Amino acid sequence: MTVDEHGGVRLANRDTFKAFAVHAPIGYDVERVGKALGAVAAGEVEDGHAWISAAAVTRLAGEAGAGDDWRVGFEAMVKYAGVKYAGVKGWLREDGAIRAHIEFG
Repeated sequence: MTVDEHGGVRLANRDTFKAFAVHAPIGYDVERVGKALGAVAAGEVEDGHAWISAAAVTRLAGEAGAGDDWRVGFEAMVKYAGVKYAGVKGWLREDGAIRAHIEFG
């Protein structure tokens, strides 16, 4: 997911299911990332990580032209994170939100 210099949010690298991060421009901080995500109902920032709504990811993927194959890959990623790492790494919240690192630059 990418936050652009104007605060717009889009799904970048939509077919990458091995990593999940929010990319923001230099000059942004976690608070500004949180505001951008919240403005489009994509998620929020808590303790330096973004929590992204799975429904928002699906919505943004649809806007980017993703089809059924994408949905299968995304659901497999979420299931894998939930089964293998949810208790250990804290990648999924009870509400289904997915934790993402925030990367600047």
